[in-house]
Amino acid sequence: MTSRGNLAASYWQAGRIDRAIELLEQVVTDAERLLGHDHPDTRQTADALRGWRMLGLAIHHSPDLPT
Repeated sequence: MTSRGNLAASYWQAGRIDRAIELLEQVVTDAERLLGHDHPDTRQTADALRGWRMLGLAIHHSPDLPT
């Protein structure tokens, strides 16, 4: 999970927002299954995913920001 989370972060930094979010969604799903919903790592990853989704929407809908 850690490697895929790191890969998602690399995609994000490279501007591949949709792929980064898709990959992090998979990490959250696996974390929930393996660690449980209340595990700190699961919560942290789910929080990051929520933030990425909000930022991703802002980036895709803002004419002033590069995509």
